[in-house]
Amino acid sequence: MYFIEDRFTKRQASLRTKDKRIAARILNTKNEAQLQPAISREIAKAYWMAGDPLAASFDENDRKFLAGLNPSP
Repeated sequence: MYFIEDRFTKRQASLRTKDKRIAARILNTKNEAQLQPAISREIAKAYWMAGDPLAASFDENDRKFLAGLNPSP
């Protein structure tokens, strides 16, 4: 099992994989997300829309509601 550790907080978390290549990919993704959060959000939206064709018709309020950020529709 592979783990990561936050350099500042010293908190450790499991990457939930035994595959070294997958662990490296997850680690790189987490590092990129810290460096470029705006790009990470756009990549996440692209994956979401590819997985759910109806997602393209959602507006910002729909996305917030589905993410649990705005409990009232």
